[in-house]
Amino acid sequence: MKYRKNTSGSRVAFGFNGILQDDLEAYQGFMQVANPFGWRVIPLYENFESRLRTLVTAQAVDGVVGKFISASWLEGLSTCLPAVHLGASPLKGVPSVVPETEVLGREAATHLSACGCSRFIWYAPSRVQGVREGMEAVTGHPVEELRTQDSLRRALEQTSKTGVFCLTDFHARQVVSLGKRLQMTIPDQVCILGIGDRFWDGVVAGLGISSIPIPHQRMGEAAAFQLRDAFQGAAQSCVSIRPGMVRIRESSRLEKEGDELYLKVRGWLEDRLVDPPTMEEMAGKAGMSRRGFERAFAKIAGTTPYEFLLQLRTEESLRLLKETEWTISRVGAAVGIPDPSRFSAFLKKRTGKCPTACKQMALD
Repeated sequence: MKYRKNTSGSRVAFGFNGILQDDLEAYQGFMQVANPFGWRVIPLYENFESRLRTLVTAQAVDGVVGKFISASWLEGLSTCLPAVHLGASPLKGVPSVVPETEVLGREAATHLSACGCSRFIWYAPSRVQGVREGMEAVTGHPVEELRTQDSLRRALEQTSKTGVFCLTDFHARQVVSLGKRLQMTIPDQVCILGIGDRFWDGVVAGLGISSIPIPHQRMGEAAAFQLRDAFQGAAQSCVSIRPGMVRIRESSRLEKEGDELYLKVRGWLEDRLVDPPTMEEMAGKAGMSRRGFERAFAKIAGTTPYEFLLQLRTEESLRLLKETEWTISRVGAAVGIPDPSRFSAFLKKRTGKCPTACKQMALD
């Protein structure tokens, strides 16, 4: 195919896969990159595959981002259409953007182990490469991978305390319902952890669901850069985006005193690096006085909540400098320090290097 150096004016289809909130977050991230590139984006909300086929037949699209059935389906559609797969697992031969699944598995197993679970299940109706392997790297022994509710029911009827990691919060909700029908005590007999951090599933389940958030907006941004590179024949085979920290709710409980407070504070701050919660707000969420909260957190983390915020801002700055092509000012804005000179001074103080040097070091 003839690669395009100037992609301004390109007609790009963006496929929605049916999970509205996830789709909207990914689309928002994609558009933040697509607009400066000058692309004309065509959102495909329903019947993605058939509508895309119509556009390709009419030669009305120059590139596409979406969740594809398979690489062979995409090849059958067009052998020359630049495309990026945005899904849970990469497609061989297709530039892809996916969550870092082994990290998902490690985070899940670490959390469920800390909850006192001695047996671990990965419940996913479809195959997702890397999650079980990541869990086993932490547990040191085989993790059961189950596909159906019937097999899960049989597994839960055994007596050992079990940790169940689920493909989505919707599937975690199913496990909560199944556990209740089996008259199991949650989380004393079974700890349940989902993916997606969707509050509504917990409301429907009648029990807050612990979950690992997926940064769909960042995935959308990465997909736009992947497509830009695909237009030029230089796209990576796969870009993996790191998931967030476990958000702890009623479906799981840590055994070690203090771990839960640490993870909760980290979650609150990671969600709001730009506009962090006040000390009083975090203390209220933790059910403590401000003084008691500061003492309790310092005892667990070895640092003050404010210094911990600065650590998280530094970590996120370095990650964005490494994994994105954002400008220095945009990286600073993403962590709550929008003024470039202030951000440069902040990073220099924290790392001993300016942002440009930090980025070069990450690339090296």
